Amino acid sequence: MRSKPLALVAAMVVFASACGGAAGPGTTKPDTGWGPDGVLFRIDSEGGFAPVGWVLGRGPVYTLTDEGGLISEGAVPAIFPGPLLPYYFVTQLTDGEMGQIRDMIDRMGLAGMVSEYDDSNTNFVTDVTTEVITYWDASGTHEYAVYGLGFEAGGAKSTATRTFAELRSVLDNIAGTRESTPYVAEKIRVIAGEGIANAEFTDLRDWPLPETDFSDWVAIDEQWDCKAFDATELAAFEDATQVTTWSSPTDSQGPAELQLLVRPLQPGEDDCPSQFTLGG
Repeated sequence: MRSKPLALVAAMVVFASACGGAAGPGTTKPDTGWGPDGVLFRIDSEGGFAPVGWVLGRGPVYTLTDEGGLISEGAVPAIFPGPLLPYYFVTQLTDGEMGQIRDMIDRMGLAGMVSEYDDSNTNFVTDVTTEVITYWDASGTHEYAVYGLGFEAGGAKSTATRTFAELRSVLDNIAGTRESTPYVAEKIRVIAGEGIANAEFTDLRDWPLPETDFSDWVAIDEQWDCKAFDATELAAFEDATQVTTWSSPTDSQGPAELQLLVRPLQPGEDDCPSQFTLGG
């Protein structure tokens, strides 16, 4: 879910002044390297009323590196069935923009949080996602989650939530209007579960991976298993769609057809999720 562009005009003005080259508060580049793989923060969208396969298959909304590389997903083609693989792009932020973003992190108070959750919107809206920002610095990992970000009735009362909404609007604007380059991953995540053939768009294919033994895959729950592979395996899925199913590589009592959820891993992500969240 992309939240409504709250304070977008104001955010664009802030960034226009920041890009002018004059040093100001927050523009001094601090020490880097605290986050995994050089990540400054990551924003995830969790839960919501959606099919379990979609919830498991989605990646971070944004990943921002210490060096100003903003990774985001490209536009989803308005076709059915859509492509299996999401395509991520990298937009390079200026030093001024990075300084302003660090100012927002300070205003949110992320450095003083461990794991905090604003659930005040549960009184106003149901079945929407929870937006989670995970930030790394010298003192460790900091997490702030907001249920229904952007749906605040009359505006968010919390400074942290208001600033989070502002940050999302700024990132949405940058990712949606700037020239970007394709993101090149080093690894991909593959999640396997029982496949359900689509009667209208039948597309059953041979098992696409060199590995046929599921014994070392990570069990997410009783129905889904996960493993990371080298990104060279991505080519096997390039023309697959969201309704493609795959012949099971084993003759065990498991399902004859499998659904595979495949996507590139972004910097700082674990190979496999430890859990997933359904519902609001």
